[in-house]
Amino acid sequence: MFDIKTMFFDVKILRFTVLFIFLPLELMAAREIPIEDFVRHLDYLNINISPDGTHYAARMRNKGRVVGIVVNRATGKATTSVQGTLGDEITSLRWINNDRLIYTFAEKSAFYDSPSSYGELFAINKDGSKNEMIFGFRADDKKLGTKINKRRKNSYSSHEVISRLKNDPKNILILEHPWEKTLTGWWDTRNKKTIVVRLNTVTGRKYIIENLPHAGATAVADDEGNLLFTTWQDEEGDFQSAYRKNNDAPWQDIKSVFDLNGRVYPVGASQLLGKAWIYAEQGEKLLDNLYEVDFKSQNIRPIYDNLDTDLYRTTFANSVPIFGISYPKKFRYHYVDKNHTLSVAHRKLAKSFKGQEVSIVSSTNDHAEVVFRVTSDVNPGEYFIFDTKTNKADLLWVNQSWIDVAQMLPKQPIELEARDGMILHGYLTLPKKSEKAPLVVLPHGGPFGVRDYWRYESKVQLLASRGYGVLQINFRGSGGYGRTFVESGHRQWGGDLINDIVDATKWVVEQGYADKKNMCIYGASYGGYAALMSAIREPDLFQCAIGHVGVYDLEYLFTKGFYEKLNHSKSFFEKTVGNDLEFLRANSPVNHAEKIKAAIMLVHGSKDLIAPALHTKEMRKNLKKAGKKVKWLQFGKAGHGIRDEKDRAKFYKEVISFLDEHIGD
Repeated sequence: MFDIKTMFFDVKILRFTVLFIFLPLELMAAREIPIEDFVRHLDYLNINISPDGTHYAARMRNKGRVVGIVVNRATGKATTSVQGTLGDEITSLRWINNDRLIYTFAEKSAFYDSPSSYGELFAINKDGSKNEMIFGFRADDKKLGTKINKRRKNSYSSHEVISRLKNDPKNILILEHPWEKTLTGWWDTRNKKTIVVRLNTVTGRKYIIENLPHAGATAVADDEGNLLFTTWQDEEGDFQSAYRKNNDAPWQDIKSVFDLNGRVYPVGASQLLGKAWIYAEQGEKLLDNLYEVDFKSQNIRPIYDNLDTDLYRTTFANSVPIFGISYPKKFRYHYVDKNHTLSVAHRKLAKSFKGQEVSIVSSTNDHAEVVFRVTSDVNPGEYFIFDTKTNKADLLWVNQSWIDVAQMLPKQPIELEARDGMILHGYLTLPKKSEKAPLVVLPHGGPFGVRDYWRYESKVQLLASRGYGVLQINFRGSGGYGRTFVESGHRQWGGDLINDIVDATKWVVEQGYADKKNMCIYGASYGGYAALMSAIREPDLFQCAIGHVGVYDLEYLFTKGFYEKLNHSKSFFEKTVGNDLEFLRANSPVNHAEKIKAAIMLVHGSKDLIAPALHTKEMRKNLKKAGKKVKWLQFGKAGHGIRDEKDRAKFYKEVISFLDEHIGD
């Protein structure tokens, strides 16, 4: 068991005091932060307050495992903990009422560096009693499965919780996504119709309510558990939604009922209030906004009227939206009801933590107390408890408590114009010696719908701490700037997306921030593709390029890896990448190795299912044929990324060494 009062006190002093005790100020400034500090996993992950405010539920890393703990606030003592063996992780822990919680679990494998979750769901009382697996393919296992319901059958499915059923404390509403069996095993492909299930959180007993009409569909329930909306992906990979008045009514296309255009995505409903809330697109940019629908009048209105970028998230209270956040450059708050207790609390906290992002994580049912998190470009995150009546906030714990925020370097939002007039946004992080710094261009993965944010990133801070400037550009196709911007990148993997990266790099040089003779491009997944393709398209611009788990042969997108098993993935790639064989070959780095002048480093994980290692092997082979030397790293247990801390440290040491050799001062 853990003494939380002591642990909280230790966390308070770690970030703000310890470094000053042990290091003189002049040595602090010169101290190089070890790579190991940047690659360590989070120690304190998240914390939530119970609906009645008497307990906390939290996840933390302890001696090589992620455990879940429940803490009595009055005593400061843990009432129970849930944990597995070394390397296992509790991946989520949430309250369903004042006494019971549900949690999910991932197991460490001997063959992979990342623990695997198998869609199972567990429940436990806050005192540790009645700890049961209530859903999963091993539910009848004598050791793991529920001991209360002996007739419980295994579910070869994944689950998705959609309602706590506030008037039914023993049951929750879940969606069951059946797996598909192939020659290589069971896969959660979302190729089968979704099943709606009422699940007893004590006995694990299931009551099947209905099947949704489409494969892989999700759904939105109202406050009574009635399913009013369902959303799925059509054959083109686009989201479609349907609405019905009640569980007995037929499904109707949502656009035929309500005056909505573009893509729509329902997120909440309340029969008591007679309203629903739906994300839909707005304006020429087709920005995501939240709309309120009145069931009786069928009137619909946008909630927010001052968006420059997509609405990213809305905080709800009792099914009602309270405030939202968007990310035009740093962040922007949007309040619906400024007089609501949570809005008042959030505005006070935002003022107190000016310049940092404040997120409400959880609150008591009466909103008397709120758990909130504070983050920024230099702050990995701190959790507080706030009393809305006394206006008192107390620190609970700190993410990555070994990081000294005073030594982290700020991200500067940038804006520039691409060669065709498209406005691009991104971020520039400069080392302390910022004049004409060697530059690392860091294109993100995806590429569609993904973007870089004004947030703390260990990789960025590591590079900047070693004297490198870091450019992150949200090239066309990136998310957050409206669907028009996303679709402007379709079928431009090796075209305008690369042009945007090149234009942003040249802009940074023109502004005097970077030394044009010392630049490297480094990315993972699509970013790995972009790194190699940029070195092909602009052979004299970069002195080196690093590709990590990259996609280098576009034909393999259709024939290799996990995506070929997924519902509608072929049509998605045809729409966003292209399907003309000549085009795919012309835009595949494997076919242009001889054009590369930059020094190349290639990194891959043997267990990568997203972009199989075959991509990197073929790229390496063709580079060698062209007479190029290649720095090569392969991690036997890694997948689409490196999870093991020792391997991560090794990887980044090699990256820094490679950069120092080719563009270092």
